[in-house]
Amino acid sequence: MAKGGKGVAAQCVTLLSTIFNFAIARQLVDHNPAQGVKKPPVRKMSRFLSEKEFARLSWALEAEQASTGNPYPVAAIKLLLLTGCRKGEVLSLKWADVDFENRCLRLPDSKTGAKIVYLNAPALVVLNGLTHEQTNPLVIGGTCKGYGVLGIDGRVLSSEVFAPASFSFASKAALA
Repeated sequence: MAKGGKGVAAQCVTLLSTIFNFAIARQLVDHNPAQGVKKPPVRKMSRFLSEKEFARLSWALEAEQASTGNPYPVAAIKLLLLTGCRKGEVLSLKWADVDFENRCLRLPDSKTGAKIVYLNAPALVVLNGLTHEQTNPLVIGGTCKGYGVLGIDGRVLSSEVFAPASFSFASKAALA
């Protein structure tokens, strides 16, 4: 049984509704009992890392890179923090989209359409520190030619599985 407040209740209603809509599409059930259920209002929260948390995260990222020798996951997380880009935008970023001369990323296809993301000095340092392999158009290229970031098992990470990986780095930082 899920425990929590209004936020958990709203998530449960949304999940149940999604499950029933899937079942309706497969003709497994006739109706969605969660449809029309009013969800409690949920307070949206914005939270930013404190300087201390940011320092811990930075330490954990550097330790991860030192232990694995793979700069790409760390670079991806740093770019997320420094640019405000979505994880899919960072993981699919191509070298052709990086405009060093004008200090920006020219994203042809983001969630909101084509956009330009201006780069600050630390983001440029991250990008300049990465190897541009001619056989791989991706900035976050991973350790296998032609592929993206590789997980522990050697498989390419998609943006769906990248978020939990970043949480593990953050967890290590919080425990330090």
